[in-house]
Amino acid sequence: MPSNTVRIGAYTRTDSEVRETSVATDLGKSEALVPRNRLGLWADCTIAKGLLRDLGFAVGVTCNSAVYGDSANLYKGDSATLWDAALHYNLARWRFQLNASNLFDKRCISAVQSPAWAFYGNPRVVTASATCKF
Repeated sequence: MPSNTVRIGAYTRTDSEVRETSVATDLGKSEALVPRNRLGLWADCTIAKGLLRDLGFAVGVTCNSAVYGDSANLYKGDSATLWDAALHYNLARWRFQLNASNLFDKRCISAVQSPAWAFYGNPRVVTASATCKF
């Protein structure tokens, strides 16, 4: 990767456990909606010289393990790997940016609370922005 590339990475492992509750059957279970493992990687490169100077692009990936959707740990959603991307251009005090999250529009069930109640993860979302520094 070129020297003007910013790289970011993070990993979290969470061993959540219900230790106090008014529902005795939930004791010792995993917390609902908390993934055990989460990994995120991101790289952003801005061209420093030439005709495309100040044009940049980025790509990132987030991996989440499956989560329980209920406190009794009866129902589990899907694990998911989602990709994001960005394209940006700096012009004097301005920055123009186009972002896409869930780039490949992966459909996944992020949480399940019962056989009849599930939550889908977000679909692909594309946003554009213009920012001015004062």
